[in-house]
Formats: sequence, C-alpha cells, structure tokens
Amino acid sequence: MKKLFYLLLLFLVVTFSSCSEDPIPEQPPTAVTNIDAEVVEETNVKITWNASEDPNGDPVHYQVIVNDVVASESTTETFVVFDVEQFLTEKPDTFLELNIKIKAIDSKNQGTDFVEKLEKVFVNRIPSDFEIKEVLYYRYRFWLSWSPSNNPDEDLVRYNIYINDVLIEENFLPDYKDDEGNLIYYKYDDLDDYERIFSNDTTEIRIVAIDAARGKREKSYIYKSKLTDVELGTLTLPYKKNFRLVVTSKELDNKVGYKFTINKKAKFSLSRDYWDEYDFKVTLKAVDGSIITLSNSYNYYDFYKEYASLPPGEYYIELHASYVDNSLEFDLELIEE
Repeated sequence: MKKLFYLLLLFLVVTFSSCSEDPIPEQPPTAVTNIDAEVVEETNVKITWNASEDPNGDPVHYQVIVNDVVASESTTETFVVFDVEQFLTEKPDTFLELNIKIKAIDSKNQGTDFVEKLEKVFVNRIPSDFEIKEVLYYRYRFWLSWSPSNNPDEDLVRYNIYINDVLIEENFLPDYKDDEGNLIYYKYDDLDDYERIFSNDTTEIRIVAIDAARGKREKSYIYKSKLTDVELGTLTLPYKKNFRLVVTSKELDNKVGYKFTINKKAKFSLSRDYWDEYDFKVTLKAVDGSIITLSNSYNYYDFYKEYASLPPGEYYIELHASYVDNSLEFDLELIEE
C-alpha cells in the first residue's frame, strides 16, 4: 500500500513538472510609443520612439514610413535620420507636416500594426554654396568679390565679412555686381587699420551667408599675406645695390620685402631719383617687428633719400604699392659707422 502511494506521488510530481515547463505561446512585440521628430541639420529630421518589448525575448526591428515614403525598411535602433527635402514645395510653409508610421517586427516575423502620428517640424534650407572670386587690398581700398548665394526658400540673403576673424562688415546686402554677376564689397578706410588686420603671415577672408531664418553657409579663402620676401643674407659693409622691384597682381597684399642682417653698426640709406608712374610706401622694420620708419607717404615728392642709423641685427624693408602692377627702382646702401 505504501509502495502504491509513493508511485502515485511520483506520477503527480512528474506530471506537474511537465506542465510547468510548457513554452510561452509566441506573441508579437508591443507597439512603439512616444514618437517624436526634430530637425537636426538643414532638411535632415531625426525621428525617435520608445523601444518595443517582445514577450518571448525575440530581437525586434522597426519599419519606418514618413509621408508614404519608406524612411527605413528595417532598423534595430530606436531612431532614424531622414532627409525631408523631397516633401518641400518651392517655397515651403513655416512648418512641414510629417505623417510618421512605425511598425515593430520580431525575428519570427510577428509584427504589430503601424503606430501613426502627425508631427510638425520647422525646416529651413540654408543658403546655397558660393565661391570667393577675387581679393584685392591696396592703399585705402579693400575689394572683395564672390558668386551669389541663393536661398531655396527665397529668403533674403545677407553677408557677414571677416578678415582674420575680425568682423569688418555685418548684415551686408550687396548693391553692385561685376560683369560676370559676382557680388562686390569694397571699402575705403584708414590704411593703418587694414595693415593691422593683415599683419599675420597668412590672411583668412571669411564670408558668412545668412538667410532670414538665420540659416548659414560660409566660405573661407586663406593665402600668404607676404608672397614675396627676398633674403639678402648677412651684408658685408660697405654695401650698395640697385633693385628693380615689380609688384604684380599676384601680390594680394601689394607688398614685397627684403630681409638682411648686419654685424656692425651702419648708416642705412634708400634712395630713388624718380618714381615709376605710381606711388609706394616704404617701411623699415627691426626683426622684432618694431618700425624704424622710412617714408610714411605714398607721394613721390615726399621720398627722395632716407637715412637711419642701425645697430647690428636683422632687418626687414617693406614696400607697399598703392596699386597692383607697379614698378620701382631704388638703391640700397649701408656704410659702416
């Protein structure tokens, strides 16, 4: 009798264990929640949602449709970045309406119904690309030209202009174009101020196109400020040499320079019997950049011969033309004191 009881008990335990280990029936994943959309850059919109849960622990992927266009056929992420420019009209409204549908599907191809949500996003197409065409800097004028930047949304485009990160013009609306349709900016101002701005070995011109919605596109042009520097080396005294100097349109800053070193104290002179058609400004600098001075005038009648007493050291003669394609002939002379 006791043996029969134990057999019955064993049967019940086995039966109960078998029932408890039955697998959970296959079920589809839960629907996604909290669908949202925001513009991340230009016409790119980031669509996000809360993850789906699968009762069976199966991997889940998502299908995303925006305005009846598939934004993602299958992604395991809980976001997609989608370019909505195709939905923009020639001149879109302030806000663009997006009909977003998301479906969760597990690895056994069981899926939910699409969850649908309407979202409105502000989309602004930034100004179009453009190109800096010409940079000229001479005497009292700074001249700059570039191809126009257009706005696909027909917004008015203004420009901020920088030289070596110094803002020289803000919200500029060009009035003039050249024969090729390029926009023109020119400024007559104090020359010394521009010399300060252009004092670096390299100069960066930066133009920022800005539309009515503050969308921006910028272009930079970097060049060597001093394109011609002639190394004369260490000069043996007495020293006298005639130089023929030509400033061409390739000299973007209209400057050329001569570097030299002297080991003894010397009297320095730079002389010219006449000027060739145009004016020059001549400056003598010590190696530390301090100005010793020669001629501070462009006018030929203010410059015939300049003298300076120089201690041993390194020096730099800078000649700044009032216009490009100028030429000048001069004598450089140093006599030991």
